[in-house]
Amino acid sequence: MKNPRSGCISKYKLSKRIYKLRKPMTQLLEDPEFISAVSPQPQATKLPSCVERPEDFLYFTSRMPTMDDHERPER
Repeated sequence: MKNPRSGCISKYKLSKRIYKLRKPMTQLLEDPEFISAVSPQPQATKLPSCVERPEDFLYFTSRMPTMDDHERPER
């Protein structure tokens, strides 16, 4: 019988990999170009033009479909 964990990365290898990743990440966070790319853009907060009242938009975004919606018969 095969060892089911043979495909997994050992914790030791993983921690070494994370340690390798950690240094470039801190350099990235100090890079102004990266910061400007990641920080939210002002136009992202604008509502779609078809939505006139923000509360309508919030209503639709807050009411995400659940399993009940699919099972509920149409009125």
